[in-house]
Amino acid sequence: MSTIRRLLAPRQLFPCSLLAAVLVLAFATSASAQDGADRGASNDRAAEDERITFDVALDESRGGGRVVGSAGDFDYAEGRYLLASGGVELKYRDVILRAERLRLDIPENSITAEGEVVLDEGPRRLAGDELEYDLDTRTGRLKAATAYVDPDIYMAGDVISKTGPMTYTIEDGVFTSCEGDTPAWSIATTRADVTLEEYARIRNARLRFGPVPAFYFPYILWPATTERSSGWLVPKPGYSSREGFHISTAYYKTLGRSADATFYFDLSTEEYHGIGAELRYRPSEDTQGILEVYNLFQPEGGFAPEDGGPAVVFDPDRLLPVGVPATERPSEDRWKLAYFHETNNLWTHWRAVVNLQLYSDFDYLKDVERNFDRQSQSFIYSNAFLTSNIGPHSINIMVDQREQVRGNLSQDTRRQLPEVEYRLRSTQIGDSDFYFGLRSSVNYFDLEIEPPPAADGADPAPTFTADYGRFDFAPVITWSLPGTSWLNASIDLGGRVTHYTDSLTPLADSPDGQDFAGESLTRTFPTAALEIVGPSFSRIFETGGERWSKFKHLIEPRFTYRFVDEFDEQNQVLLFDEVDVFNPVNVAVVSIVNRLLAKPADESKGGAFEIASLSIAQGFNLDDQLGQTGSGLDENGEPVGSSEGPIFTTFRFNPDRDTNLKVDLQYNTLFSRLQSFGLSGATDIGRHKVDLTWFTRWNAETGDETDDQVRLRGSIELIRDRLTFDALVNYNLRDDLLLNPDGTEPDRLQSQAYALNFTGSCYSWQLSYREQNFTGFEDRDFRFSLTLKNVGTFLDLRESF
Repeated sequence: MSTIRRLLAPRQLFPCSLLAAVLVLAFATSASAQDGADRGASNDRAAEDERITFDVALDESRGGGRVVGSAGDFDYAEGRYLLASGGVELKYRDVILRAERLRLDIPENSITAEGEVVLDEGPRRLAGDELEYDLDTRTGRLKAATAYVDPDIYMAGDVISKTGPMTYTIEDGVFTSCEGDTPAWSIATTRADVTLEEYARIRNARLRFGPVPAFYFPYILWPATTERSSGWLVPKPGYSSREGFHISTAYYKTLGRSADATFYFDLSTEEYHGIGAELRYRPSEDTQGILEVYNLFQPEGGFAPEDGGPAVVFDPDRLLPVGVPATERPSEDRWKLAYFHETNNLWTHWRAVVNLQLYSDFDYLKDVERNFDRQSQSFIYSNAFLTSNIGPHSINIMVDQREQVRGNLSQDTRRQLPEVEYRLRSTQIGDSDFYFGLRSSVNYFDLEIEPPPAADGADPAPTFTADYGRFDFAPVITWSLPGTSWLNASIDLGGRVTHYTDSLTPLADSPDGQDFAGESLTRTFPTAALEIVGPSFSRIFETGGERWSKFKHLIEPRFTYRFVDEFDEQNQVLLFDEVDVFNPVNVAVVSIVNRLLAKPADESKGGAFEIASLSIAQGFNLDDQLGQTGSGLDENGEPVGSSEGPIFTTFRFNPDRDTNLKVDLQYNTLFSRLQSFGLSGATDIGRHKVDLTWFTRWNAETGDETDDQVRLRGSIELIRDRLTFDALVNYNLRDDLLLNPDGTEPDRLQSQAYALNFTGSCYSWQLSYREQNFTGFEDRDFRFSLTLKNVGTFLDLRESF
């Protein structure tokens, strides 16, 4: 059968054209099916030669023409009728009919047929048990009709009537994407009036799971087209404890060959109503975009706790004070606007991207968004950039905005309007051993930092605002010394010049006690680095084992030196990004790395790879700075400390390409204590996946634990290719948890999420539980969603508390 192709249609639209697509293919002639029928009729050549052929002229007043065919036997009365039986095949113009028995009424130009009837009318096919068909008007009806549409769309009906060139009526029909006599899901209808390339008007539609009816729609307007066509999509019901019962309807609109749009209309029993639109376009292979807008009309006190107690909530302009009941929140609209545009090969070497995310308030992510990744965002980021890479040169022009709420509930908005950046990757100078690299940028910044909510009765602190410019220039010259296979060395000489059009000055009533002074500042400092790798030693071991054929042990000493000069006025620089961060150093680091590589005995498993490594490193300050410090003074009245840094040890183990383990240890030599431990690993055990991260930190001087958290992510396949269980857990193991602001002990289980996913032949469902515990805040919900093949997510039930 021919394959129906769609361009730019949303996922929901293809299944919504199920009925029309069925009819198009139900009446379609397929070359493969035709050939199969011909082969079935001619398997026995002798029997074929014994078939009787006929050629009958029709009444010219009724369209004329000739009917030709063959049968095992027939009875013909000239001008009156033709009776044929025994595998009849009849052809009239573009009509081909096959049946066990048929009668041609010549004066009426009508046919009745029965027994495995297959009717091909041009590109359309219909099959069933009994047919009544008018050759003149090309109309008729077929009983016990069935049809199949690729991909995986099935239909059956008691009667399918062709009432015109493009119109059909289906009585007691069933539509599904599932195979079998009792499909996992189906849509049953008592009557459907179909106009191809327009709509199917379905009455008394019942969604059934197996033989059990689940949902009823008195009327559905279903797009009936094999091409992209405007029309209403299938309504999608749902329920949540906050919004009550809700239903989402959508209208799809084509906008030419390269664009379309979907308009959403959502209603709920708890007065959470919404309207929105999604516009998609792709005028060329290099350009595409999508625009999403949505407005939620919420009732007064929307998204408040069920008990109506106090909660910290956000309004579009600023934070509401702690203790304001959420039920007093006004019934204002909440909205989002998201836009993404991408153009590649612009002016040959350029790429342009716009990524815009705007929300009425931060809580929109948690309250309204149903995408888990968006719900868990801690910030809202928008940017637009124009970038080009030509050889070693890179140019980037960008504007962006980042909004986030910090731990103290201050609201921080930072913008770059714009940033112009030029980079030159390290490039060889002529034929010499010298290389030149450069990072440079010009920025204009705009900041707005709202203070945390004021305590009861206190005046709120003023909002901190600033706008200023920055120019940064950071060249570096690298000299790659002539080396050998066992010893390599390189020297970097560079510096950084950063000019600020404004700088900070101490101010008691501003955030962090600082404000802009109105004076420019230039920060200049040189940098230098030296790296020596080697002398390296290695040895290869021939094992001849069944798993590994060879091992290679490599011992690689390293010496690195890094120098960044001091800058006394760093406290006058506002930290915006990594360019502003400044850490003067004069440090040498000595390390030794042991690497073990293995080559699989089975060459089909690839070449050699690193299965284990052990790295031990320690830094040494070469000036007056301390690498490790304590809290008091020593016997000479000097701060307790040492120029030595802690010892860092990293062990990696990769027994195969699907398993990795990493252990990080940091040992404080000043107090002879372990000050941090980290363990991370992941493995694929057949179809199961496990990912573990655990890190602990201690105060090296006192031995007190300061942090201890574990994160576990896993996916277990309970039934092969059918049922999986996914889990994500973040747990705090620390003994002395910091109390919440209200004096209660926080939950050790910071966040957890579990999902049971089932995939059937024509449907899937997910049952999930999610919980997040922040300081003084909890958010939990259960969710069940059902996705039907060729329909999309049909049902979404959610309980939040």
